[in-house]
Amino acid sequence: MMKKILILEDDLVNQELLKLYLNSKFDVTVVSTFDEAIHLFLSQQFDLVITDIYLGNDSKSDGNDLLKTIRESNTNNAIPVVAYTAYDTIKNNTGYIFSSIISKPINMVDFINEINRVLE
Repeated sequence: MMKKILILEDDLVNQELLKLYLNSKFDVTVVSTFDEAIHLFLSQQFDLVITDIYLGNDSKSDGNDLLKTIRESNTNNAIPVVAYTAYDTIKNNTGYIFSSIISKPINMVDFINEINRVLE
């Protein structure tokens, strides 16, 4: 059975790239807003969450908020959460640590290897 991955990414080009990289190996669900990600996380079972950190000017929440919400939930709060970001440093004052941090731009082989490592 394929592992289920929830991805929060607001950029449409990056969404398509991630689907292209992962769809053949994983059951991938991609959403573009924090609210969509939380709704799906609370209503479905996933094996991994990948989140962009910065979600654009329209969003009040970011990837750090998603990590915090997941860790404080009563639903699968030990799930691995991977940060996916173009920034050199991540400002994270949530008290929770990402399972891994993957920098953009990504190399497909390295990206898939890191996802497999986190899922082990």
